[in-house]
Amino acid sequence: MAYQCKDDWKELFAARILSRGYDYYLDGRVWNLQVSNVEVSATVDGTEEYCVTIKLADGRIEDMDCDCPYAADGNYCKHEAAVLYALAKESEDVEEGSCKGQDPDAGHPDCGDAQDDEKKKKPFGVSELEAEEEELRQCISRMSVDEMREMLFKLASDDESLRNRIAAMYSKTIDEKMILKMKNMVDEIVYEHSDQSGFIYWNHASDFVSDLIGFLHNDVSPLIDRGMLEEAFDLTCYVFITIGNAEVDDDGDIAYGADECCEFWGKIVSGASDLQQENMYNWFCRQIGSGSVHDYMEDYLDDFRMTGFYSKPILEGRLEELDGIICNEMEEYKKNKNIWKTQTLVRDLNNRIDTMIELEVPDDEVLSYTERYTFLPAILIRYAEAVYKTRDIDCAAGLLQKGKIRDAANSSAVSAYSRELIEFYAGQDMKKELLDELSYQVLNCYQENLRYIDRLRNIISDEEWTVMREEILGSESCRSVRFDLMHEEKLYDRLVKEILTTGSIDVLERYEKDLRPAYSHEIRDMYADHARNMIKNVSDRKQYRYVVAYLRKITRYDGGKALADSIAESWKQEYKRRPALIDEIRKAGF
Repeated sequence: MAYQCKDDWKELFAARILSRGYDYYLDGRVWNLQVSNVEVSATVDGTEEYCVTIKLADGRIEDMDCDCPYAADGNYCKHEAAVLYALAKESEDVEEGSCKGQDPDAGHPDCGDAQDDEKKKKPFGVSELEAEEEELRQCISRMSVDEMREMLFKLASDDESLRNRIAAMYSKTIDEKMILKMKNMVDEIVYEHSDQSGFIYWNHASDFVSDLIGFLHNDVSPLIDRGMLEEAFDLTCYVFITIGNAEVDDDGDIAYGADECCEFWGKIVSGASDLQQENMYNWFCRQIGSGSVHDYMEDYLDDFRMTGFYSKPILEGRLEELDGIICNEMEEYKKNKNIWKTQTLVRDLNNRIDTMIELEVPDDEVLSYTERYTFLPAILIRYAEAVYKTRDIDCAAGLLQKGKIRDAANSSAVSAYSRELIEFYAGQDMKKELLDELSYQVLNCYQENLRYIDRLRNIISDEEWTVMREEILGSESCRSVRFDLMHEEKLYDRLVKEILTTGSIDVLERYEKDLRPAYSHEIRDMYADHARNMIKNVSDRKQYRYVVAYLRKITRYDGGKALADSIAESWKQEYKRRPALIDEIRKAGF
């Protein structure tokens, strides 16, 4: 059954949320869509699976609920928007299907000329948003140049952001006053997303960083394109300092913003003169250790200072600096070969080798320097790669095979040697050696994914694969990917049996979509047991909401509604002194 909400539901969402929801819908993240005249429910794949319920009355949305954290704060979220887009599409498909086989001239309101006109207005395969953008373009194309300029002037007069953007793109010069105005735009972004104390909560962190990145692309990029590199550098640094000083309940967004600043620094430096690079380089030197950003953000500054500049004077200075650093690190490494000291030494050695290459030092000198440090597995691999490029394949492979023996106690190093050998053999079409090394990698080295297992399967016969698959499933090195392999091989009986044995809800949710058709009752009962166990150990509203979400999951399965009602009723009796829990049960419709 299809049921269509009135079109004005889009007005309930912020533009950015609506756009993200549309992307989720296009990505096929909405599934198990259930529709009636009074309710729509679905599951949406986000950072995890979220349950969405939309209450309807007379074609209007009465209430929406999603068990994601963003909606928990009373916001309309992208998962709800995705479900509404899916609902609109389903309704559209049903209406189109009802017209099939009818005479276009019969007067049906959705067929014939009306249908042809719709196709002309919105070609097949063009999204709704794209169609709206195209309509806007058509309107603008009918305006005269004077009309456009007058309208743009009026808009910019009332919008400082737009006014500054126009100035960045078309002013003959960008003076200090204009730079200050643009920095004020950055400050406004901070003010918009922070509370009275200047703290940015997690549900604003993503938008905060996204807006700063938007500033870089919309306001700084035009300066780079116009060759105003010093001004662009100043503003990019201001954005980085802003991000690096922000008090944010962060979930990875800060790193995303810092990475984007590094990308912009790279664009700026690539077009800068030696003198400009020197001034920019000195800025990085001044910031490090100055306390201008949080300690962990200084790593970005130091990394770019050591790798982001290309002028010969800076490269030569870097070479000299690295020699002193590496000398000290070698002394420390001899005293204590812990992982941190090893990684730091390898990083700086790689920087030193890269700098030699950038300075066009002769290849044999670079190779000789690299060979001195082949006692380190990562440098041995780099040395073997350099030898391989000289076409001395046997020597390169021999170095790595010897490394496997020498560092046999270092499992990560052995795995890295093996992976490199696989690429060597694949590049030379050495089939026997490739098969042997793939088998070694899969059965003896820890596997994080199915990459090498899939490569092995593709070069052996079906009969050989059947035998090998069982060996892999029993291998300790492949324990972390056993479930993925069973799923890929459609060994669903074995997969369900092992999930039930381990009791892992995380694993169940990962494969639920494919297991559900044949194992509905097993999944339902496992969710029910999980909810019963969880309720014993939770004590606040957020946790209650999370547990109750599993009751809603159960209702999607045959017999699940009665089971969930029974569990909810038992909780009401057993935990009647927990009003927050009772409230969450009620809000979930039980």
